[in-house]
Amino acid sequence: MLGKGEVLLRRIIGFVMAGAALVVAGGAVAEGESARQDMLDDKESILAAIEAESFEEPVHVSSSMTRDTVRGEIHAVVDHSFRELLEMSDDLRAWCGITILHFNIKACVYDPESDPPVITLYTARMYYSEPEDAEASDFRFEVDNADQDFLLVRISGGEGPFNTYDYAIEMQAIPLGEERTLVEVSFSVSYGMLARWAQRVYFSTIGRHRIGFSATGEENGERQYVRGLRGMMERNTVRLHLALQAGLELPGEHQQRERFERWHELTGRYPDQLREMDEDTYLDNKRREFANQQALQQALYQRDGGRQDTSGGFAE
Repeated sequence: MLGKGEVLLRRIIGFVMAGAALVVAGGAVAEGESARQDMLDDKESILAAIEAESFEEPVHVSSSMTRDTVRGEIHAVVDHSFRELLEMSDDLRAWCGITILHFNIKACVYDPESDPPVITLYTARMYYSEPEDAEASDFRFEVDNADQDFLLVRISGGEGPFNTYDYAIEMQAIPLGEERTLVEVSFSVSYGMLARWAQRVYFSTIGRHRIGFSATGEENGERQYVRGLRGMMERNTVRLHLALQAGLELPGEHQQRERFERWHELTGRYPDQLREMDEDTYLDNKRREFANQQALQQALYQRDGGRQDTSGGFAE
């Protein structure tokens, strides 16, 4: 069972949060150009780091921490074309279908009339929760795909629950030939005194054995992995990447159950880091939570005089 420390940051996960305040549109373009050049310049070293890893997937995971901010980052080569990512980049319905794969996300909805786009995430502990019992937070959704060889998607917010702030998810991508793409997914959050205290308590007690993905050395011939807050951020960053992978493999709007099954299968490949609950429990929770998400989204469409097709998802 998870302690309060891990719940603290996990409750704000879910395509959620690069340590900066909200940016204006002009700043987003400039920042995107800089990020594009950085990724192109670092491409060969990133691919070398991926090649040196021993994971089943072609990935490299890292993390960093300052006094107030922690960041997790994953680089991965995916067997999907860059155009596939471009086509889904500004599809809020697709992003919500991916975001809800994480067990701490209870619903993800978007306002069809908002400009700039805003999504609302309902977050809670991993077990089933009604939306009214979850924490609802609004996040700004931005896409920078001015060039056809670089993509940047950012979901960011200012203040979050439990003394957390300046949190964001960023997904960057560049093509590797016609059928493969180099993807970077990062997740960062800043936290205040209350959050830091809760983390110290958790990671000095029942959370002290939980590990991340980046190696810190060897002990008695066994590879040792990062622990503590950095380990937590790495675990959740990998979960976000695997959600994106499941969404790319199953892009159809009527494949939501298959996405849930695939995400559970993918996370099961890393039992030491990511195992949390059995598949039947996870799927039952998500069947109900996805139905709640559809109802919330339908209410937003009806409010604005439209109607969304909410069929599909789970076959009874």
